[in-house]
Amino acid sequence: MGHVLELRRLTKRYPGHAALEALTLEIEEGEFFSLLGPSGCGKTTTLRLIAGFETPTEGEVILRGEALAAKAPHERNVATVFQNYALFPHLTVRANIEFGLRYRRGVERSIEPVVEMLQLGGKLDRKPEQLSGGEKQRVALARALVLRPDVLLLDEPLSALDPNLRAQVRTELRALQRQVGIAFVFITHDQEEALSVSDRIALLHGGRLEQLGTPRELYLAPRTRFAAGFLGAVNWVQGVGVRPECTRLSVDAVNGGARCVAATVVSSTFLGNCLHVEAVTVGGERCVAELARHDTPYAEGQSVHVVWDARDELNVPG
Repeated sequence: MGHVLELRRLTKRYPGHAALEALTLEIEEGEFFSLLGPSGCGKTTTLRLIAGFETPTEGEVILRGEALAAKAPHERNVATVFQNYALFPHLTVRANIEFGLRYRRGVERSIEPVVEMLQLGGKLDRKPEQLSGGEKQRVALARALVLRPDVLLLDEPLSALDPNLRAQVRTELRALQRQVGIAFVFITHDQEEALSVSDRIALLHGGRLEQLGTPRELYLAPRTRFAAGFLGAVNWVQGVGVRPECTRLSVDAVNGGARCVAATVVSSTFLGNCLHVEAVTVGGERCVAELARHDTPYAEGQSVHVVWDARDELNVPG
């Protein structure tokens, strides 16, 4: 399996602001690849540079060994599913799906295989206003997939869905990607989405690549403080008052090999399935513990020990 898409030191600068700096990535055939990061990190800029909607300040986008700098968006064999789906409200589902094919000269292609795959057969004569959010997304996917792109770009396609439907659709999206076998580049700010569907993730921060790896690698072995904090709920303790020999635990319960630090309870909230306790250590660090036991009360101002298993410590640069 080779590279279908390469980004070589891809850079986009605006007056007084660098949206993306020297991003280099290689995306494999049939890979579900996610660009993850907070708002303003450069992920949507990257998508727009790949699609040809923006021109890079420096660097190259290479598709199947061919540089795309001289190609207009419609000349690149990539397709995009936008955050708001961008369906034409006055056209039927069938016409929306066929729309892109009209601008591919010499291409005559049936939409039926894609329609069947996405279970849209009974909805081809409807207008977008007659569809649910999940159905609109499937129409947008069908319109992109019927073009048979080398790479499908997805710009936060689940953000408009309610939480329950979002979980269902992302499972369907992953299954669809495996079925069609083309590379998906998935843009999201949602850590759970990226971790659940991706083969690999590029975590971006401030326009730069923070870390690249599999979901497991990023979650279990973050290389920077930002990566650790963005991908999970991490308690940062500077080590003031750490007593490695402490085994009597006051906030959480682990076996031997524990470390603990004195702290004061700030709040204690019952959440049904757990007790959510926030505390501030003697060093001024705020820590959070979610406890399975509900029968131990923790009052505001109570002195406790925040305890963790030394085997679970993260060692990342500051």
